[in-house]
Amino acid sequence: MSPARKLLFTLIGVFIAAALLYRLQSPSPEERAARGGGETTEAGAAPKLRLPDAVTPLAYRLRFAIDPQAEQYSGHAEIDVELAAPTQRIALNGKGLSVRQARVFTSGGEAVSAAYREIPGTGLAELRLRRPVDTKLATIVIDYAAPFGALEGVYKVVSGNQPFIFTQFEATSARMAFPGFDEPRFKTPYHVSFRVPAGQTVVGNTQVAVERLLGDGHKIVVLAPTAALPTYLVAFAIGPLEVVDGKTMAANQHRAAAIPLRAVTPPGKGDLARPALARTEDILTAIEAYTGIGYPYAKLDLIAAPDFAASAMENPGAIVYRDSLLLLGDAPSEERLRKFDSIHAHELAHQWFGNLVTSAWWEDIWLNESFADWLAAKMLSRLYPGRGFDKDISRGARTAMALDAGANVRAVRQPIRTQQDIDAAFTPITYEKGAAILTMFEAYMGADKFRAAIRHYLQKHAGGTAATEDFLKAITETMGEESVAAALKSFIDQPGAPLATVAWSCPQTGVTINVSQSRYRPLGAPADAEALWSIPMCVRLLSSDGQDATECIMAKRQHQTFYLREANCPAAIVPNAGGRGYYRWRLSAEDWRYMGDRAALLRPAEVLSFADNLSAAFRDGSLAFGDYLPLIRQLAASADDDAATVPIADLKFLLHNVVPQDAQAQTAARALIADIYRPRLEVGLENLDAETSDDGDETREPLRRLLSLYIVDLQDPAITALMAARGKAYVGYGRSAADASAVAGDFRRVAFSAALMAEGSPFAEHLLTAMQGQDDPAFREDVVLALAATPHTETIGRLLEYLLTSQARGDELHRSVAMLAHNSAAASLVWPWLVTHLDAILARLPEWRKGEVATAAAGFCQTEDAVLVRQTLQDRLAAIGAEQRLAETVAAIQRCAALKAAVSEQVLSAFGIEAMVAPPPMPEIK
Repeated sequence: MSPARKLLFTLIGVFIAAALLYRLQSPSPEERAARGGGETTEAGAAPKLRLPDAVTPLAYRLRFAIDPQAEQYSGHAEIDVELAAPTQRIALNGKGLSVRQARVFTSGGEAVSAAYREIPGTGLAELRLRRPVDTKLATIVIDYAAPFGALEGVYKVVSGNQPFIFTQFEATSARMAFPGFDEPRFKTPYHVSFRVPAGQTVVGNTQVAVERLLGDGHKIVVLAPTAALPTYLVAFAIGPLEVVDGKTMAANQHRAAAIPLRAVTPPGKGDLARPALARTEDILTAIEAYTGIGYPYAKLDLIAAPDFAASAMENPGAIVYRDSLLLLGDAPSEERLRKFDSIHAHELAHQWFGNLVTSAWWEDIWLNESFADWLAAKMLSRLYPGRGFDKDISRGARTAMALDAGANVRAVRQPIRTQQDIDAAFTPITYEKGAAILTMFEAYMGADKFRAAIRHYLQKHAGGTAATEDFLKAITETMGEESVAAALKSFIDQPGAPLATVAWSCPQTGVTINVSQSRYRPLGAPADAEALWSIPMCVRLLSSDGQDATECIMAKRQHQTFYLREANCPAAIVPNAGGRGYYRWRLSAEDWRYMGDRAALLRPAEVLSFADNLSAAFRDGSLAFGDYLPLIRQLAASADDDAATVPIADLKFLLHNVVPQDAQAQTAARALIADIYRPRLEVGLENLDAETSDDGDETREPLRRLLSLYIVDLQDPAITALMAARGKAYVGYGRSAADASAVAGDFRRVAFSAALMAEGSPFAEHLLTAMQGQDDPAFREDVVLALAATPHTETIGRLLEYLLTSQARGDELHRSVAMLAHNSAAASLVWPWLVTHLDAILARLPEWRKGEVATAAAGFCQTEDAVLVRQTLQDRLAAIGAEQRLAETVAAIQRCAALKAAVSEQVLSAFGIEAMVAPPPMPEIK
């Protein structure tokens, strides 16, 4: 027998053995049904969203013929399945596939021809067999062709004039790449092979097992079989890729095998990824030690995609990153490293939460995303104390709470009824809110018990799927009682954030705390039925002698009194000890002032919580601006940069929406705001070229926030000139050569904003030309987002024009839209652009991002604007299932209008401004 035939038979034997092994380890149909099976349908009826339980995939064999120069590719799919009963119809998933032939082979080897039909607009498909198949085991075989997608499915990117192929299958885009059973509950091994041009490199979830040149300028690449995976975690990349070897991660007590580590990049950029490779092993081994489970896959590639709609994707063995994140370069700033570490640790945590244990259905996706966010922050805080990672959960909670205040917000675990519900599941509610909830319950349970519950959950469901009830059961079994799990359920199953109104006193002995709870609602948010949470509140009692005490209570009723064990009366109380609770808290105006005077006693996450809850009290009308303003001055002098700059968002809102736009009023308001932050800005400018901020935190966002305030909003001539000079020098504007040392990368975007303010359209054109002349993804990102932040209408118009050209990357489009939504000066231009070009904009976005276009209208702040936005967009966005995003945008406009109406008089009085001038109406769309 020839070596080639021996190799062929060996591979066939490996494939069969893997399929049989998986079959022996697979749960029975009854067990699968008990863990949450598919949607039940009447006989002969097509499913509406979930596939029925009649067919279960056991293994896939996928062959792709892909040429990056072509406009489509072809595929051959073989799916081993188990049939629950004899059938003549098989429901599966497929979208946009041109099927040439479909057959079903019985276990006896008989081929039964089938007709393939897709159900338009659903992602569902059906095979109608020529006759019923009555064997329990069968193989579906389909030959097809498919187009490349738009940043989803199998898609093509051109970078450096060379085409590359990447994949993005989460949540439900695998069905665009191959027919199958595209639901996370179905985990099977995959045997994937490719026919590609001979000069192309192929990487995937597993190592290359066979690579053989053909005689026609092509080659065959066969990957090793994967572990059991859901469809959305299958991944590959093809192109003239550069592969850089990192340090092999040695075996350890949790893992018997060494793990090869590589970076995969466009040609000539491999060395830019070496800092990322160097930061991988410490994070991965820390997760192994915490979970007690070794990294579960045979290799780890970090792949840089030149255009990627997400930040990164956790595919086992083949994590894909947006190139601007992964390609850190020779001397990245500490902040850029910090940003990468946060995202990298999140993706590595997914190898356990999401990959090893997969959520059984999309309503439980928080088991993947919340846990990855929580574990990433925890591991980084342990590995790198003092770098500010301990505040990441608190920062994320602020983002989530702002969204959670809306009337149309989803719960962490939200029932999934439509495809659009799946697409809408990937929001800060699923990520940041879920992570904050886990942090809160860890603090209440204690770190050791919480870790025991985590390990119990992972070990029990390793290699399979899980639902929320499985994690709740792990908590109950660890704690020995059900109350903690019930409390956690109260947070994940209802939307909104609880508001705890806290009052305390010291009677003759001990400390008494009275807690009343309701759902937090800012002005303009409609009231709803009374919600009730079981809130695990940890309260810190501040002592004048520094002997602070912390006690944890569980507030379960609408009004509740607690008698604490602490005998001594504290100087003050912190209602959210360590800032680890996911709840709003409210004090009386007197107690707000009292705590403000003692803010120096608070820990960093506590003072951030204090600042955020002050803002929330202002926005719900319980704290008058006259009482808020002195506290803003106190916060501006805080030792914590994050907390000090929290009120900037409120001040910018007032400047652009409440203060009249005439020169006299704007001058008065700008002078008052500038006076508040001038001392802090001066300190920040002294540290402009330092690696870390003056409080030791490596994130420079607070200083960028300050600089942007003075440059874009206050239009301070001195600060604008200072930063504009740096921005112009960096790109060689007005001089013969560019000077890359003129401004640190962390402040490049701010410097570009200043130069745009100073020079206007000529500098905008210079930036766009410079951007097209190089392939640095971080530079491109800074240019586009600086253009999106400018208040100059001519520059905004030029950006909108650019975003519709083929030169604009897909990620630049959706990120610009998000930035423009926060630019009130852009609203009057973005609105007609959005309505006029909606179809073209949607065509550039992947399905799961299309609904985000609704946020482009979020810059308006009048009630009539909300009505017009809803009337204009509701039919067009309903057609793509974006009703939820539209509702959120309309609600945000309504809240803005309500806050403006409620605070105008008090704000104008505080600013010393007499009358309010009505804003111009929204432009009419012809």
